[in-house]
Amino acid sequence: MSFYSFAGVAGAVAVFLLGLKLLSESTGKLVTGKLSDVVYKATLNRFSAVGIGAGVTAVAQSSVAINAVLVSLADAGAISLFGACAVVIGSNVGTTVTAQLVSLSFGAFDISVVGGVSAFVGVLLSSSKKVKVSLAGEMLLGFGLVFLGIDLMTSGVESFYGYPWFRKFFLIENPFVLVVNGFLLTAVFQSSSVVSSMLVILSAGGMITFENSVFVILGANVGTTVSVLLISSRKSVAARRVAFFNFLFNLLGAALFFVPTLLFGEKITELFTSTSASLGRAVANFHTFFNLATGLIALPFLKWLSRLLLVAVKDGEKIGRAGGAKSWLKRRLYAIKKAKTT
Repeated sequence: MSFYSFAGVAGAVAVFLLGLKLLSESTGKLVTGKLSDVVYKATLNRFSAVGIGAGVTAVAQSSVAINAVLVSLADAGAISLFGACAVVIGSNVGTTVTAQLVSLSFGAFDISVVGGVSAFVGVLLSSSKKVKVSLAGEMLLGFGLVFLGIDLMTSGVESFYGYPWFRKFFLIENPFVLVVNGFLLTAVFQSSSVVSSMLVILSAGGMITFENSVFVILGANVGTTVSVLLISSRKSVAARRVAFFNFLFNLLGAALFFVPTLLFGEKITELFTSTSASLGRAVANFHTFFNLATGLIALPFLKWLSRLLLVAVKDGEKIGRAGGAKSWLKRRLYAIKKAKTT
């Protein structure tokens, strides 16, 4: 394997991840002081909570970052367990926007031009003395780096196709191994957006089949929960419950789709490829459909699942009914009262 090929792709992934980081951090700073109020109002209703989760993640381009914020809010008692679970469902849908953008970039527009212009304008705005303008510039810079990273990955991954390790990792016929590979790859990168984007690029170039991409995506959705679990490990029981729900939701979703894909892989492939303009679009569309369908299935059982978490992740202290709105309000009033006295 050529060292230059590997270095080029590694650099592309680094640019992509840096873009996601800038985008996530600048978005978080822009909503500082407002996020708790927005989340509070949204989480009183499961549907608005899902919408907020999807919208914020679509902008921040990182479900890991949003779920980390949720864990922190739960740790501070600023969000109910029920509401946090609904936002988690929405964030899984929002994170699919990255793959959709990548798939649209093939033939729709020159992604390097969009990325370059966005990054250049972002750099100019980020030097502003006005905080909000500067943060908006960092957001644009992040978007630009994401697009430039995608462009660099597109030209770099093609050189991997002939290597045995690549074929064993992505082209192996064993579905179980593909799921595990997706899990491991995402756990390392700590971003399902990177993995899903790579799959869109590889499939668009004819280097991986649609069915193999589907199994890797299933594993990637579970792998993205690892970093959130690690973040919550030293936090309160409320935070650990939110992180565990994120893991449980993605694990059950992957298991739910694994069997049908195993049994009806050809029909599923035909359905998505026949209704998509390209194979890359088909992979991106499946990624969105998978997360949306899993969320819609889980939503009616959200109260039951939140109660299950009280049993699965136990604590010595007594907690209100499934982290409902009343118990959340009590914790919020206590937090406000405590803040005034300090």
